[in-house]
Amino acid sequence: MSSTSTSFPEQACLDALARPGLPDLLPDEAFGRLTRLAAQVFAAPVSLIMLASGQEPQLASRYGPALGGLPTSLARGTFAAGPDRPGQVLSIPDTALDARWRGEEPVAGQPRPRFYAGAPLRTPGGQVVGSLCVLDTQPRSPLSPAEEATLEGLAAVVMDAVVQRVSGLALQQMQAQLARKRQHIDLILAKTGTALWSLDFASGAVEVQADLPAQGLPEEYAPTTVQALLEIVHPEDRPRAYAQMRRAAEQGTDYELQARLQLPGGLDLWTNSRGSVQRDRAGRPTRLLAVTTNIHHQRETELALAESEATLRQIIEKTEDAIYIKDVQGVYRLINPAAARMMGACPEEIVGRSDAAFADERQTERLGQIDRQVMDQARSVVYEAPLAYGQPDRTMLTSKFPFVQADEIRGVIGISRDVTLQKQLEQALRESNVQLERKVEERTRSLEDLNRQLQHDALHDALTALPNRALFTDRLEQAIRRRENSGNNTFAVLFLDFDRFKLINDSLGHAAGDELLLGIAERLRAHVTSPHTVARLGGDEFTVLLEGLHTREEVRQQVWSIQQALAPAFQVSGQDLRVTASIGITLCDQNYSRAEDVLRDADIAMYRAKTQQKGSFAFFEPALLERQVALLNLQQDLRQAVERREFRIHYQPILRLEDRSVVGVEALVRWQHPLHGLISPAEFIPLAEESGLICDIDLWVLRGAARQVRLWNAGRAAPLTLNVNLSAQHFEDRRVVGQVRAVLEEEQFSPTLLHLEITESLLMARQAHTVEMLGQLRALGLAVVIDDFGTGYSSLSYLQRFPLDGLKIDRSFIATAQWQPEVLRTIVQLGQHLKMYTVAEGLEDEAQAEHLRALNCEYGQGYFFARPLPAEDLGELLRLPEGPAQALTGE
Repeated sequence: MSSTSTSFPEQACLDALARPGLPDLLPDEAFGRLTRLAAQVFAAPVSLIMLASGQEPQLASRYGPALGGLPTSLARGTFAAGPDRPGQVLSIPDTALDARWRGEEPVAGQPRPRFYAGAPLRTPGGQVVGSLCVLDTQPRSPLSPAEEATLEGLAAVVMDAVVQRVSGLALQQMQAQLARKRQHIDLILAKTGTALWSLDFASGAVEVQADLPAQGLPEEYAPTTVQALLEIVHPEDRPRAYAQMRRAAEQGTDYELQARLQLPGGLDLWTNSRGSVQRDRAGRPTRLLAVTTNIHHQRETELALAESEATLRQIIEKTEDAIYIKDVQGVYRLINPAAARMMGACPEEIVGRSDAAFADERQTERLGQIDRQVMDQARSVVYEAPLAYGQPDRTMLTSKFPFVQADEIRGVIGISRDVTLQKQLEQALRESNVQLERKVEERTRSLEDLNRQLQHDALHDALTALPNRALFTDRLEQAIRRRENSGNNTFAVLFLDFDRFKLINDSLGHAAGDELLLGIAERLRAHVTSPHTVARLGGDEFTVLLEGLHTREEVRQQVWSIQQALAPAFQVSGQDLRVTASIGITLCDQNYSRAEDVLRDADIAMYRAKTQQKGSFAFFEPALLERQVALLNLQQDLRQAVERREFRIHYQPILRLEDRSVVGVEALVRWQHPLHGLISPAEFIPLAEESGLICDIDLWVLRGAARQVRLWNAGRAAPLTLNVNLSAQHFEDRRVVGQVRAVLEEEQFSPTLLHLEITESLLMARQAHTVEMLGQLRALGLAVVIDDFGTGYSSLSYLQRFPLDGLKIDRSFIATAQWQPEVLRTIVQLGQHLKMYTVAEGLEDEAQAEHLRALNCEYGQGYFFARPLPAEDLGELLRLPEGPAQALTGE
């Protein structure tokens, strides 16, 4: 029987019997019962089941003792009993008389079988695969037909057991194989992002096989109905999906769809689905079987590639460079508009044609040779040549390289750029370089002259042509080195500062000041000759290096000589001006090693001379160094204090004595030095006046205080007034009125709230000028108050001449109020008579405050109410709900 017509159990049985070791897989207990039954039925001592496993029959089960000399040929003969009875029961009454038995050797210790009967084991298809045998040690009569039928029946039962066992094993193997295949499918689905699904057209049920967690999806994402399946399809793709399903259900067509699935979180996933339809026996579509693959990455790659290609195409189309591709025959396959313009045609006319259609024979041959070189040598070529298409005056720079597809050279890619203008520019540049070289030579000579002039200017003062600080310092350094080396070189340095020069410069103008400086320089140059050096450091400061003088007396004589040379009047702007110089002197006996130290000490000595009468000179003394340096440094620091914002404004409240309400504040400047801490105004105000900085400080305080008080007044029903001190030097400056007006306008501060304080002694000098300035200031709308009244020896007759608004009683009278009450009463009454308000300064306790209130003094200020405070501290007190007066006095 052929394998194609063999049933499953039979084929499974045959396949199993072909495997060695089959008996180990068969049920021993069942076979044992069958062999025992056969032995009992035939009253035989031995019963066997033999199976054709492999090449030789194998013993599957035995009942009874082992018998020696049983030939396998008997078992095999049972499978095919012989030509007369193939596949039938074989019965041998006496094996001793049977020729098939004679060749077997007996087994020692085992009885020899004499009787043998065996029935074949047939598959359902009739193929013999073994035998059931009964044996006896004694000869017996042949089996009767009934006994043969019984033995065959028992053999059929044995065969059923074999088939059942083998079929079960085969089924288990098939199930295991099916499970392994399903695992393989699940693994493939997980790794490839693929899902298998089916749709039952009748019920609309959907079954999905996919490893959803491996794809980052929950298990419940798998749809179970066609409606749920369509819901996860993107709304824009859903109509196409529905149409495909409907067409498959109605017409049985294949299902093909690229669509987006909506994932949890609002993400879209591109997928590709393919499926086919199952039909029933009548040919009607019943089910759709489909596979869906994740093509999101592929789709994104395609979109990115399309975008990249579009960008590249746009670049090629828009670039001014000519870009083209030729195949191996020289035929144009791609050309951009720039290349088409170069060839004098449109792209459509060029593609599909070669250079022969657009260039002459010689140019065509030249271009072809270059193309063949690129392809034959598989390397790029760059060259310059005239345009080959009818315009030889244009120069083209061309790059050509192999056009490769699938690792094979398919032609040439060319990129050409018109460099005609560039070449023309290069030629023009070469010509220009020649001209430039000539000009450089001329300029070099001029620069050498200029350099010599610059070197001179760098070492000389621009106004006087005297050596400047750099040259003077260099010569002084040389003098120091000579003294260090020889030990006997002597020198002295004079530092000259001209008295009243600033007044002359300010009153007559800078031109007059420069004219005076030129006159001074000329006299010094004429009087101080080599080997000495005269220099101008800047402004009205001059220095003199005297060399070869051995004694202090020699230096003193030289200084007197210089003073005499400067004594005659100078003609400046048609006027005779006489000036004197304060001179500081430093001698070399101080063992200096640095020029700047010599100049420093000479400068200190000059300031010492200024403290004496005008036109004096002073020698530097080491004992004065510490104080002079400190004052000098302090004055130098003062010049930068405003820029460094080192000044601080403190505010002391002014209270109405009647109700202790704060009506105003006085702004007091403090200097917070970064090294020396808080410096008293008594120490730095004179320095500021001496250095001419006091006016800048006055304006800085006025501006800052006006800004702060305006901020405080923004939240007050009754605005605070602001008292600011005006220095005598500033008051003398006629610009003060305009400066005050400008500050008030810039800070938007009401002039009616500003009270300027001036000293009583200022009124006694230049009274006419004072009256004029007071009138101009009060015309702005502000008030003018006398500060520290009672110390300047003014009288009622004097005070009546001046337009004033208030008196501030000096603290010295407050301290003695208990012993001189009449003096205070007189001052208060004087203010009332002149219609001026009065302010008591320096109040330190309740008794003083109450005493002044009883004398009808309107206002008071002092430590009893508050010390001068920073703006933030006073601002906090002004904002307290119980009122600033209570907060200040602690009531």
